[in-house]
Amino acid sequence: MKFNFLKGQLSEQVKMRVEGIMASEDNYNLLVETLQDNYGDKTAIKNAHCVGLVTMVKPQHTASALRTFYDSLMSDMRSLTTLDLPTTRYGDFCFPVLLEKLPEKLLTNVLKEYPCANPTIDQLILMIHNEVKKLEKMKPFDPSGP
Repeated sequence: MKFNFLKGQLSEQVKMRVEGIMASEDNYNLLVETLQDNYGDKTAIKNAHCVGLVTMVKPQHTASALRTFYDSLMSDMRSLTTLDLPTTRYGDFCFPVLLEKLPEKLLTNVLKEYPCANPTIDQLILMIHNEVKKLEKMKPFDPSGP
């Protein structure tokens, strides 16, 4: 049952890598080992998430664009934390990169809130999150449409 569930969660491309491993209780460990061998390079995964943070596209100042930006940001940051790379180890580097990605209105709000010193990465993320929630609450009242 675990074997079939795990195999069912794989994309078609990944399924091709494990094709030929027959569904059985004995082969579950072989399936896991094969997947780890092909996709378990933690350094490569960390690097991909760091590149993802640096190459994020500057969003429009709309609810949907900022939501997509925030969700992508949090996905990369949670993954890095899971891989034993907490924000305390990369936050100072990431902070100016994130500031550069913010829409002008949100950047202005950050600079007003913290005129003399940079907020922590966690404070910046909270400001982005709060802006997303505010825009999502305002969305039904926006006469320009969805």
